[in-house]
Amino acid sequence: MRYYRLAVLAALTLAGAACARPHTDDNAFDWAQQLAPGAIVHLRNGNGKIDVRAVNAPSAHVHAMTHWRRGRASDIHFTVTNVDGREYYVCAMWRASGECGETGYRGAARHWSILSIFSLFHHGTDATADLVADLPANVVVDAQTGNGAVTLDGASDGVRARATNGTVFATHVAGPVHLHTVNGEIRLSADSLAPTDSVDLSTVNGMIQAQLPQQTDGEWDLRVTNGVVKSDFPLPSESSRRGTRHLSGQIGTSTRPIDMRAVNGMIEVKRK
Repeated sequence: MRYYRLAVLAALTLAGAACARPHTDDNAFDWAQQLAPGAIVHLRNGNGKIDVRAVNAPSAHVHAMTHWRRGRASDIHFTVTNVDGREYYVCAMWRASGECGETGYRGAARHWSILSIFSLFHHGTDATADLVADLPANVVVDAQTGNGAVTLDGASDGVRARATNGTVFATHVAGPVHLHTVNGEIRLSADSLAPTDSVDLSTVNGMIQAQLPQQTDGEWDLRVTNGVVKSDFPLPSESSRRGTRHLSGQIGTSTRPIDMRAVNGMIEVKRK
């Protein structure tokens, strides 16, 4: 009986090792849609990165790749929800992801136990999804992921991006900009801002680097809890022996808000 148990345990170990081999599906999902100027595309991912690139074309194309070691190809599926013909939600969905829409999306939940390793008594997954979106430059982009980076390049009608654990980078963008992460760095390079285009950047653990147009008027408020604030724009400072932690004030006549917040990190703002 003892040898039988050892044989079973060895078989389970081998099965677990086989299931732990890396797998990739390079063509897990494709979606294409012609969009009107000003349309809104929401990208939702629970575990993986999001890359958004502006293209000189009227159609959107979103492509997804999936990766897993302990799991199955079917652990992730993709859903597109259309709202009023001008607003689209494109979501990577796990078993407990909730709903693909304005509310109810919960990302990727992981439930691990020692038994899930062998996939006999409980099925767990470490599957991730990477989204690559080629979008018309004149649409609004809203990208959100749990674990992974968000990169946006070239969107001209406004961007929103949020990550829980990951960097958020936005380059050559225009329009209102809202970038947020909990654990990660934020980098922004804005080509142009209209007088009413707000700027809202925040991180808990990480630094913020922003390049803004030469004449960026507005009500400024740059603040760190543990760190230093530096700015090329002339703003009154509140300094201490530990350096400048808060810059705020009015530049020009615009009343649009320019807010940047970091808890543990640094804020650096430069004229572009």
